[in-house]
Amino acid sequence: MLVLIAINHSPFWVRKYTEEFVGYVSAAEGFVFVSAFLSGKLFSRREERAGFSDAVWSSLQRSIRIYQAHLILLAFLFLLAHAFLAHLDGIHHLMHPIVQNPAGAGVAGVLLLFQPALLDILPLYVVFSLLTPAAFRLARYCGTWAPVLCLSWALWFWSHFDLKENLFAAGKDIAFINPGAFDLFAWQAIWLTGLWLGQRHEEGAFVLRARWITWAAAACAGFFFVLHWWEPLREAVVTDANWWMFNKWQLGPLRVANFAALAWLVTGLVPWLERLEPRLRWFSLIGRHMLPVFCSQIAFSVLLNGVSPSLRDDPHEIFGWLTLQVSCAFALAIALERKAAKPAVPA
Repeated sequence: MLVLIAINHSPFWVRKYTEEFVGYVSAAEGFVFVSAFLSGKLFSRREERAGFSDAVWSSLQRSIRIYQAHLILLAFLFLLAHAFLAHLDGIHHLMHPIVQNPAGAGVAGVLLLFQPALLDILPLYVVFSLLTPAAFRLARYCGTWAPVLCLSWALWFWSHFDLKENLFAAGKDIAFINPGAFDLFAWQAIWLTGLWLGQRHEEGAFVLRARWITWAAAACAGFFFVLHWWEPLREAVVTDANWWMFNKWQLGPLRVANFAALAWLVTGLVPWLERLEPRLRWFSLIGRHMLPVFCSQIAFSVLLNGVSPSLRDDPHEIFGWLTLQVSCAFALAIALERKAAKPAVPA
């Protein structure tokens, strides 16, 4: 998912074929869902072994690490804005609020209210990491996850009636008030659902596997795949009036249906993927060092978008830049793994 996101953040035409290549689903949905699933498993495991307080503290520590990474990326953007603005024509829209009002943009960035493009995923994760203990606490208090999921999807439903826009209406004319492209009130539904499924998986709860559901999921995923790539059908079905149902940033209902169908089908591939795991070691390394690798890829993407107007539209040059970017992700993951494997040197 991270490698796909790195390619999708590039300014090159390749992203047209990687951003939504399986239908109306991007790598972002999978990235958030898998992260939530693992968070749910780990929180439940830590709660079982060391108690709820220890699990909460671990989640808070992760929130702090992600928040620190957000501040580092924000500082990186400020450095680019003030030192290399003249050489980065492709991201003037990112730099404008910083140059126009650096103090306001800095304060808003610290408060997670300034989230320019490409830098809006980490703030989302900060909020989700803080939301995790509260969700588990409410589920334990109620004795079931049903109220948590009902509230979550009710908020998702409400988000389609301009909830985010109304909350930030007072600051819509302020350049440095930018809550990001992702609608937090919609995307929390994927996170909380992933938490619930991760917790159930950790506790060994029964997972329904029915052949008719698999066939229905395959039919649903196949329909959206054809709809996305067959232009005559897409032009007839997907109109401006119903585009909100496929919208990525607000997580439209048909996008949710598409993702649910694909997620169900992927669960059937888990035994096959487990056999491939030894051959996918480099991807596992990226998973173990996700946060620093992700941050480095965001910085790389910002630079590529900044210099993109001066790049020639040459397929060989584009292939070279993308190869370099993806190679840097694997190289950093390998370097961090080797560093972690070395014994600690006494002070």
